[in-house]
Amino acid sequence: MAHWLYHEQAYVEEPSMDCLHEISHALSFVRQTLAVFGGIIPKRASAIVRQELKWLEQELDWLKNADYLDELTEDKGHALRKLDARKELVQRLTEMRDELPSHEDILELFQSARYAGLILDLSRWLLTKGWQPFLEEKASKKMASNVVQFSKDQLDRTWAELQSSFPIEQPLSAQDYVKEQYHLNRSLFSGICFAAIFDQELRQVFRLPWADLAQGIDDLLTLETVRPLVEEFEGDEQEQLQRWLDRQQTSILHAMEQTRAMCLEVEPYWKA
Repeated sequence: MAHWLYHEQAYVEEPSMDCLHEISHALSFVRQTLAVFGGIIPKRASAIVRQELKWLEQELDWLKNADYLDELTEDKGHALRKLDARKELVQRLTEMRDELPSHEDILELFQSARYAGLILDLSRWLLTKGWQPFLEEKASKKMASNVVQFSKDQLDRTWAELQSSFPIEQPLSAQDYVKEQYHLNRSLFSGICFAAIFDQELRQVFRLPWADLAQGIDDLLTLETVRPLVEEFEGDEQEQLQRWLDRQQTSILHAMEQTRAMCLEVEPYWKA
C-alpha cells in the first residue's frame, strides 16, 4: 500500500509512465498475494476488495499498449528505421497512442469516489485484519504456522504451473508464449511474496531468466501492435513490412527458446 500511494502522489506531482507502472505492479502484487492465501482465507472475506482491485486493474490495462507504442515511436521511430514506410507508420502509431487515456483521465480516476473507496476499503481490511472473522480453527492454525513451509508449498505449485506452461520437450510459437503471459507474471509475483525468506543471490539466479522471458513476450506483443497496420500499405512497402515483422519475430523467438531452456535447468532456490 505504501508503495502504491507513494507513486500515486508522485504521479500527481510529476506525471510519468513509470509511476503508473509502479502502481500497476503494486496492484498486481496485492491481487496475487490474495490468491496465494486463497486456500486459507475464504474468498468471501475479501470479495469486495478483490472485485474493486480487478476493476482498477482493468482501468490500467492500457499501460502495456502505451509502452509498446512509445517504444516504436521513440526517436522518430528509430526501431522502424529500415522500413520505407517509417514516417507513415510513426504517424499512425502516434495516432493510436493519442487515443489512449490522457494525464487528465488518470487524475480523474485517482479523484473518483470509486478509487477512494477502494483505497479506504483495502486499508481498513489490512489494518483491522478483516479476514480473521472468516477463519475457521484449522485455517487460523495454518495462518499461525511456519511460513517457510507454506511458502515452499506455494512456490512448488507455481513451479509446476511454469513447467506445464513452458514444457522443455516441445517448441513454442509466439502465440503459445503470449497465451502464457498471465501464468508467468503470476509466478513472478508469487516469488516476490516470499522474497525475504530466501537467499537473494540464489533467488535472482532463478528469477532473472524468467524475467527475461517475460520481456521477450512484451517484445512479441510490441510487434503485434504493428501487424494490423500491414493491410494499410500496398506493394513493396507492404511486403517489406511483413518481411520485417516475420524476421523480428523469428529472432525474438530464437532468443526466447534459449532462455526457456535456461529457465528450466536452474534449480529452484527454495529447494536448495
